[in-house]
Amino acid sequence: MGRNSWSRTFGAAVFALIVTCGCQSETAKVDPPPQTAFRYEQQIGVAKIQRGANQGCLALVDPSIKPGTKITLVDQPAETLLSQTAGVNESSVVERLSQDCDDGHMFTTELSASGPAYYRIQTVKEWQGNSYLIAIADPSGPVAVKEGGIEGDLDGDGTKESFRVCTSGEGVHYQVWTGEPLKGRPRWHWYVYAGYDTASSCTEKEYFGPK
Repeated sequence: MGRNSWSRTFGAAVFALIVTCGCQSETAKVDPPPQTAFRYEQQIGVAKIQRGANQGCLALVDPSIKPGTKITLVDQPAETLLSQTAGVNESSVVERLSQDCDDGHMFTTELSASGPAYYRIQTVKEWQGNSYLIAIADPSGPVAVKEGGIEGDLDGDGTKESFRVCTSGEGVHYQVWTGEPLKGRPRWHWYVYAGYDTASSCTEKEYFGPK
């Protein structure tokens, strides 16, 4: 074989090797795993934090929340307390607790026959809002105050969720709706027993369980 023929053959082989390697590099790319679907019944619960404290109690159904998990706290005033200001704050899970941390007031069998799991949570600074709050573990999007209410796209589907707190005869109903409260789709509900008579701001047909 002549020198020129050998050079052409060698060049063609190198070119083919480069193209092949490039193709293999392209096909080796792996798509990122799909985002885990937001679970309303598992990732939303109720927290209790006393004013002036920086630790509180969280109750939700999921028994596998890890220490360090970020918890968004939604301070949506009840409809009978319009003078209060809505707020959103951040906290994190410190540890799971072995027993109820609120004397049964946050216990509910609507979402789980075995009741909720309890956690200790830590706030960034001393708490200055309402004692009971809606607590969300790792929402898919930001939650913020808007026009006196609170909204956020919790499941990342492009439609924002809203929050409602209303009272019945002896307790408080905490609700999450996709869309506007009472007009959109009900997604989550939790009842906290007050232990004393309260003025009703929601009717019996407005109470709901998970849909």
